[in-house]
Amino acid sequence: MSVITLTTDFGLEDSYVAAMKGVILGINPQATIVDVTHAVPPQDIQAGAFALLGVAPYFPKGTVHVAVIDPGVGSERRAIALQAGGYFFIGPDNGVLTLAAQVHNLRRKLSLVRPSSAIKAIHLLNPEYWLSEVSSTFHGRDIFAPVAAHLTSGEPFDNFGVPIEDYAMLELKAPVERDDALIGEILYIDRFGNLISNILNRHIPEVREQARVEIAKACFRGIFQTYANAHVGDPLALIGSSGFLEIAVRNGSAARQLDAKIGDPVIITMPKT
Repeated sequence: MSVITLTTDFGLEDSYVAAMKGVILGINPQATIVDVTHAVPPQDIQAGAFALLGVAPYFPKGTVHVAVIDPGVGSERRAIALQAGGYFFIGPDNGVLTLAAQVHNLRRKLSLVRPSSAIKAIHLLNPEYWLSEVSSTFHGRDIFAPVAAHLTSGEPFDNFGVPIEDYAMLELKAPVERDDALIGEILYIDRFGNLISNILNRHIPEVREQARVEIAKACFRGIFQTYANAHVGDPLALIGSSGFLEIAVRNGSAARQLDAKIGDPVIITMPKT
C-alpha cells in the first residue's frame, strides 16, 4: 500500500490541495492520499507540527507524511525529507516535520535535542523528481508532492538529494518544576477550543483529584479522565488522546471562555502531604 498524508495551512476554499493531489496521482495512480488537516492557521509552524505529531504513528510503516506550512517558500530555506521510525516526512526545513519524526523520543521525555542517527535527513536537490517548472511560491505542488509520489513508487530515498545533519529543529519547552508546582504552557488549541499543553501524562503524580490548576482567568481543582466529569459550562483538566494535559470546558470552548491563547502558562500545584 502506498499511503501519502497531507498536512497544510491551505484551507479548502482554493485549489491548492487538489493541485497537490493531482500531481501525486499523475505520478503514482495507486497512491492512497489521506488529508490530515488543511486548517492549520496560516504560517503557524508549531500548530502544523503538533497536528502531524498527533497522527503520524497511527499510519502503516512506509507512509509518507507531507507537511506544507511554509512561510519561507521561495527563500533560501531548504526542501528536505526525513526517514525515521519506518516513516518518511517531506516538507520545508523549518521544523514542521521534526516533532512527528521524533515521536517516540518525545513521548519518553519532553526534551528535543539534536536527534541521533535514528533520523536520516536529506536536502532535496535532485530536480529529476520535481515538476519540470517550479514555482517560487508553491513548492508543495512542484517539489514535495512529486517527491512523495516517486518515493511511494519505489524510488530509493537516497536518490532524492544529499545527506544533511543541520536541519531546523522545532523548539518545544519542557514543563518546569518549581517548589510544589509544575509550570507548563499552551502549545495548541483545537477546533473545540481545548487548550493542549506541553505537560505529559507522566509528569503528573498519580494522586490528581486535589491538584490545583491555574490558567488564564480560571483556577479549579482536579485532573480527571473524561469531559463528563465536569458540569456543562465548567472548566476541567484531563489527559487528552494525544497524551498531553489539556484544559477544556464541557460543551464549550476553553479558549473563548477563559480568554486563553498559545503560550499562556498552565500551573499545576499538588497538595502538600
